Amino acid sequence: MLKKISDKIMGLSKRPKEEGLVTQYSIDLNNQIEEAGENFLYKDRQITSRQSLEVIYEVCMVLMQTFDIQEICEKVMQTLFAYLKRVDSGAILLTDPQSSELKTLIARSRSSSQNVRINYSRTIVNQVIREGKAVMLADMSRSEKIPLSGSIEALGIQSIICVPLMSKAGVQGVFYLHSVTAAKGFQKDDLYFLVCISTPTAMAIENAQLYARRLEAEQSLRESEEKYRYLVENANDAILIVQDRIIKFANPRTQELTGYPIQELQGMNPFDLCHPEEREIIVDCYQRRLQGESVPSYYSFRVYKKNNEYAWVQINAANVIWEGKPATLNFIRDITQQKNVEDQFFQAQKMEAMGTLAGGIAHDFNNLLMAIQGNASLMLLDQDPAHPYHEKLKSIENCVQRGAELTRQLLGFAQSGKYDVRPTDLNSLIVKTSEMFSRTKKEITDYRKYQQGIFAVEVDQGQMEQELLNLLVNACHAMTIMRPAGQPPGGALTVSIGRAAAGDQAASCPADAVKSPFWRLSVKDTGIGMDSQMLDKIFDPFYTTKGPEQGTGLGLAMTADIVKQH
Repeated sequence: MLKKISDKIMGLSKRPKEEGLVTQYSIDLNNQIEEAGENFLYKDRQITSRQSLEVIYEVCMVLMQTFDIQEICEKVMQTLFAYLKRVDSGAILLTDPQSSELKTLIARSRSSSQNVRINYSRTIVNQVIREGKAVMLADMSRSEKIPLSGSIEALGIQSIICVPLMSKAGVQGVFYLHSVTAAKGFQKDDLYFLVCISTPTAMAIENAQLYARRLEAEQSLRESEEKYRYLVENANDAILIVQDRIIKFANPRTQELTGYPIQELQGMNPFDLCHPEEREIIVDCYQRRLQGESVPSYYSFRVYKKNNEYAWVQINAANVIWEGKPATLNFIRDITQQKNVEDQFFQAQKMEAMGTLAGGIAHDFNNLLMAIQGNASLMLLDQDPAHPYHEKLKSIENCVQRGAELTRQLLGFAQSGKYDVRPTDLNSLIVKTSEMFSRTKKEITDYRKYQQGIFAVEVDQGQMEQELLNLLVNACHAMTIMRPAGQPPGGALTVSIGRAAAGDQAASCPADAVKSPFWRLSVKDTGIGMDSQMLDKIFDPFYTTKGPEQGTGLGLAMTADIVKQH
């Protein structure tokens, strides 16, 4: 590779000598040498000096072992000063690809091993960069005979060698050496030597620049990945990548939402987590999205958690390519709390509308009942108890009384919020209401747990008695008329009162319960219980699971309304 130097340096040209002219050699890019106007090839030019070959080999070995530009420049410059004894100063200059300005990678003088600022001939450097040819001005001792650039004269330069550093993209910089102390400081063999190491040096510098850019790109990529990882891992939304109906990626928020560890989530079918009532719709949207069809941007559904509870979520999905295959990127937000607030708002609106309707109906219905009651009573006054119509009139009176009780409940429901609030002893209220109830229900075992040292509470005593009585009646029905056939009626009924802790959700206790005493009134029975569907509707007006003529569906609705109003 190093035998035929001209294969690497392209060629050498020599201007015809004229007396008084400076001898100038230049290496062009066409493997040709011009001398006295004739063209001929220097293909067989060889470096035969053992020392030169050893130096070139040593430089090449160093350049192959490092990607550090500074180390490359240091080694090359040390070699040049050691091999070319007449060099006073030298530099490696690179062209900035953006601004085309020259940047000094290294500048040395023989008297200093540190970077120095050297003055160089910009005329020669610009010519070499522009033409891509190496230039050597061997003897400037008779410079008065020829027109030289002002910088050369001003700097007192005696000899110059300037060699381009060539890359695939063209000239990327130059080697620049000069001598200010010795005329005829450089010879043709020096030019050949410098050109010979310029190519591996240029390649080493280019590789080092590519390596530096790669390191910079990798660092930038790592920083970018770290930012996105931070965003994904700390996002408030669950983020899933689903491919072939399998979860390929899940962020920590997904684990918090579902209760499943990320290791279990990855590889799971996400549609198994969907509520059965909505699963078919979710799968259809997933398939249509993958096929490029238009689907809603946002939609809500329920997902089951690991603890068998479910949460309302809202999803926003987009098509992506994951590991070379189509997939969906899904952002899932927990909207359970928002859904609960909406349900409470709709429930409040419904209750208000029902109250208004119930109030209007109750007044009109009560007027009709009073007319029926009056006429039935007048007929009974003239009827002998033995008359066959006497029992029928009594039945009419009983129905009127039941209707009057219903209208009373409707009016109480419609007039919610109109309470006479006074200090009330809850222990006394429990005793009074429970004893009255237990006297009529002998099949129920009554238990009471009181709180010693209880403070009086600000409530409407009549409404609280009605509330407790509704709960007792509902508990009694659960242990009697609602029992399956074949099971004997009866059971245990416990009424208790105790201090409510701060933030007690079961008692809807506010967070400031520590500052103010709050008490929790509880009614517990051993009845048949309720399923989840019943629990969702027990406070709806007119909702009942009892048979005909066994309940109106207003008891628990009134109870819930009294609690809320207090």
